[in-house]
Amino acid sequence: MKVKILSVLIIVLFLSIMLSGCNERKTNNDNSNDNLVTKIIPTITSFTVNPNTIKNGESALLNWIVDNAASVSIDNGIGNVEIIGNHLISPTQTTVYTITATNQEKQTTATTQIIVEPSDEEIEQLNEQVDSLLSAVEERDGFSASISISKTEFFVGEPSDINGLDYDCEFHISMGKNPKIFQVLGFYKKDNVNTFSGGVSYSEGSLASGGYCGSWKAQPTGEYYLYNGIYDATKVEETLNKNRNEITAKEIFLNIQPEVFSREIITVFEES
Repeated sequence: MKVKILSVLIIVLFLSIMLSGCNERKTNNDNSNDNLVTKIIPTITSFTVNPNTIKNGESALLNWIVDNAASVSIDNGIGNVEIIGNHLISPTQTTVYTITATNQEKQTTATTQIIVEPSDEEIEQLNEQVDSLLSAVEERDGFSASISISKTEFFVGEPSDINGLDYDCEFHISMGKNPKIFQVLGFYKKDNVNTFSGGVSYSEGSLASGGYCGSWKAQPTGEYYLYNGIYDATKVEETLNKNRNEITAKEIFLNIQPEVFSREIITVFEES
């Protein structure tokens, strides 16, 4: 009888050990599967926009390919999308789009940018606006601005140097005891003021200065203006409603009437 009881106990103990081992192996396998899932992160194979530059009023196509994602979304009002697809967009200003791919607790993002330039009608309006601002400038005692250059013809991409297009700017201003002045130096294509590119500097107190102002590298073919303008800083800040350090040369040039300005024409040719 004792032998039988002992045999039963041994069998029960053996079965308990076997079952425990199976459960442990199952738990380990489950953990391994969990680890395998979390290691598979979403992959954004491509996220592009074509074309990447449009005029206001035109459209472009966003394209994307995503792998291993449970959900995919794009910002700027597009929302949830399929893992592979495209979407027609018509932004009114330069915009960065972000795509987000999610799988389990992992998330991957990518961005693409489309540049929106003014339409032909908007460029025409800007040209008229700047022409109106500049034509209203009157000669005033104590105000002067000039640009002197040693070369007016360039080939595409030709770099300037001290004997080339490097130019001197001279200006003398009297606007009371404590004048606050913005000086804007830059260039733009003659028929498109929106191409303006340049820099702005701020001065206070009696202002009389001149000398080397910068250099310029030949752009695509056409006629360009080199521009030097002096602006009442108080008027600029009040009109644009911005902090001085946030104001750009281009927005001053496009929106504010200068106290005085000077500009010279540069012509760029294709190299033969």
